[in-house]
Amino acid sequence: MNSPTQLKILSAVWRNPGLSRSELGELAGLHVNTMTRTVDALIRKGYLREGASGQSGVRGRPKIPLEVDPARTCVGGIAIAAGGVEAVAMNLLGQPQGEAEKAAASNSAGIAKAVSRLLGGLLPKNPLALGVSVTGFVDPVSRRILWSSAAPAAELDLAPLLARVGETPVALNSEIHALGMRWLMKHVEAEHDDTLVVTLEDGAVGASMLIAGRPNRGCVLGGNELGHMSLNIETARCYCGGVGCVERVFCTDFLHRLGGRGSLGEAFAEPALSAPARQIIDLVALGVANATVFARPHRVVVAGMPAHNARFRDALERAWRRRLPAVFRERVTLSWYETKATLSAETSGWLAIASVLSGSDGRAWT
Repeated sequence: MNSPTQLKILSAVWRNPGLSRSELGELAGLHVNTMTRTVDALIRKGYLREGASGQSGVRGRPKIPLEVDPARTCVGGIAIAAGGVEAVAMNLLGQPQGEAEKAAASNSAGIAKAVSRLLGGLLPKNPLALGVSVTGFVDPVSRRILWSSAAPAAELDLAPLLARVGETPVALNSEIHALGMRWLMKHVEAEHDDTLVVTLEDGAVGASMLIAGRPNRGCVLGGNELGHMSLNIETARCYCGGVGCVERVFCTDFLHRLGGRGSLGEAFAEPALSAPARQIIDLVALGVANATVFARPHRVVVAGMPAHNARFRDALERAWRRRLPAVFRERVTLSWYETKATLSAETSGWLAIASVLSGSDGRAWT
């Protein structure tokens, strides 16, 4: 296991690549001898490497910059979703080290078997931490899947499986929290803000509430299960048992109920948005506005399928702001994260990266 000092140095280099030993020691507030021993240990382990030397501000003394070694596997990510499990090894920069491994699983027993097998492939790499994400609602403390489309028939206890990692920290959370942390680690300027991350995919809507840079499980409807917020509209019945769920509104089936054609993505890609597409946008904006008023974040980040579509972005933001009370319209920032919000082991790995760089084992994120 790495000491708190080593994790502090890793975090400092990750956030400030190219610093020399002396600059790093000053930034981290460490004595020169402690800093030197720590950096040398991290280089021996393969987590850091020295870059090409340059000239520092001190005459005659070359600056040797330090950086995270991209060839070193540092974390593992495991994603559990309906139909299967995915795992990948990653470096501390969030880059996969090889192809992700996948295993099909249609029930709790299959998920347990798949997690066990894929975990066995990650452990020999001796990761600093492991990130595990699940569709739905989980208890990170007891390490149980409480409610998920991956295992709708029963709860699933992951604790016996994850006990195999020993003292390696495990950050377990929902896939939306994982995506939220992935966004936050790439936008560190927002780490002190309260952020509502919303994900939009055809038939799948979710949200993550980040409080001062940490996932907060919060209220089911206000912060984390936006997809199951019920609107006063007739839709197909959701797997949660409800009718009118936001994620049953944001789907191709509801588009067809309104008289639209093609897929949801195709409807948003049309040169002019159809009446059914605009109605869906307006209803989703209502759900996001309700969550915004309830959670009162500094910013809302929207990710997923339509985030790259300028026409959709403009229509959603106008509908969202129109439904907000005046006090929120100028105070809350809306931004877009142009990435797919589908579950992936790579996104799960960012839970582990965040836990390493914050010195947390993930339990503080409950």
